[in-house]
Amino acid sequence: MYMEEYWFKNKTFGYGWKPATWKGWFVTALYIVAVLIVATRIDTDSHSANDTLLRLAIPFIALTFLFLIIAWRTGEPLEWRWGKRSRDQQ
Repeated sequence: MYMEEYWFKNKTFGYGWKPATWKGWFVTALYIVAVLIVATRIDTDSHSANDTLLRLAIPFIALTFLFLIIAWRTGEPLEWRWGKRSRDQQ
């Protein structure tokens, strides 16, 4: 899939993306806000740790999965990066 501009660029070192445009930053900010909302809505009067964990884990996993799909579709193809050092400088 060809895009005029990628919302997410590959990281300089390692594997993953970083936001590169305002659209990428906007999606990242929405993800962070959504995760914070989920985290603040945990029921503190829950009777078991499993209930609390499920109320946090399921939305968190769903939000993260959605965020990764958006990054995958709008970002550069993933590849492992060793940095910007060229081979002739080694």
